Amino acid sequence: MISFDQGVPVALDRTASDPIALIARLNTLGHAYGIGRGVHLGDTILGIKGRVGFEAPAAHLLIGAHRELEKLVLSGKQLFWKETLGNLYGSLLHEGHFFDPLARDLEAFLESSQDRVRGEVRITLHPRAFVVEGVQSPYSLMDPRIATYGEANRLWTGAEAAGFAKIFGVQQTLTLKAKGN
Repeated sequence: MISFDQGVPVALDRTASDPIALIARLNTLGHAYGIGRGVHLGDTILGIKGRVGFEAPAAHLLIGAHRELEKLVLSGKQLFWKETLGNLYGSLLHEGHFFDPLARDLEAFLESSQDRVRGEVRITLHPRAFVVEGVQSPYSLMDPRIATYGEANRLWTGAEAAGFAKIFGVQQTLTLKAKGN
């Protein structure tokens, strides 16, 4: 189990640890299972493709666990923009633009997005893979007492949902009619 506080890993199996020691322990655990090994093919700043082999078990485990916790506590729009702006930020750094003022703006957003990324992620290690078995947080946006994934909920009726879908679809209907479809 990996515990996070404001997006930072703070404990492994409920034992508090500084991030560097936690990463070292995850590297040892993940390495034993062959987790985090791969070959990356990507673009370089020189305009050519590059290929590099890597082994990063802790990074693989932390990124996967962190991503699942974010899914639980961030809104859909926050997740979309965090991924989009995170990719832009990564590109800026990769291309050596770390002093660009946009990098500071993106850092402010990314840091803010982590305010409620607190909780525990339960993982199971398998040869060359891991599975997230569960995620919990005091900031969870899931509440089965109000609504469950699918059709069951207590916030609206099926008729209200149908009306919303009809209203929400007006612009698409008008667009199709304007195209002659």
